[in-house]
Amino acid sequence: MKNLLLLPSFLLLSFGAFAQVKYLNNDYKEVENESLATYKQEIIMSDSIAGIRKISYISGKPKMEESFSNMKKAILSGKCQYWFDNGELKEVVNYYENKFDGTVSTYYKGGQLKRKDIYKLDSLVEGHCYDSTGAEKNHTVFHKRPEFPGGTNTLLNFLSRNLKYPSVSRRLGIEGKVLVQFVVNPNGQIINARIKQGLTTDLDTEALRVVNSLPSWEPGIHDGEKVNFNYLLPIVFRLQ
Repeated sequence: MKNLLLLPSFLLLSFGAFAQVKYLNNDYKEVENESLATYKQEIIMSDSIAGIRKISYISGKPKMEESFSNMKKAILSGKCQYWFDNGELKEVVNYYENKFDGTVSTYYKGGQLKRKDIYKLDSLVEGHCYDSTGAEKNHTVFHKRPEFPGGTNTLLNFLSRNLKYPSVSRRLGIEGKVLVQFVVNPNGQIINARIKQGLTTDLDTEALRVVNSLPSWEPGIHDGEKVNFNYLLPIVFRLQ
């Protein structure tokens, strides 16, 4: 099962005159030294805003190289490359301001071309997909985020109907936003829900409850395949 990789934005907030190095574990969280790490991250700033992020395995094999026009805001612009675990090239994606712009090429292990799409600001201009023998096959979507059935407004209505304000926090007048992180798996199910940013124990518990009660979503797609997709959902508690 493939996992779509989304790195936390705080990993992008390293600035320096040349390159700044961090060591990351398997979950892309920073660790103190190389002996505890799975990956090495290098941030190379071209100016005070733009730069390149390189992540490699401790062995030295590349994992990804991404170009940002705004590192702090995580705005991808330019050529980004991603590799298989064995060091073979997997994807080359061109962006402009977080939109697909230019050529998107993906590869099978072994180096055979899997996809060659051309985009203009997220709009597909031309697309071709190939099987492992090089024969062209039906084109599939390159990238699509998970969707709640009925769309965003239906999701907000579901949360409004099902969210219950905990009595203690209501009595104390506590309001605010709980950020819940979860994974939409290839079957569209919500798994691994956890609090990313909490308020109080009872509000956090209620936010987790309502997220875990969500019906199945339309799963996310990457390179034509359904994948695990990390999602961050704000749950707002506001007294009327």
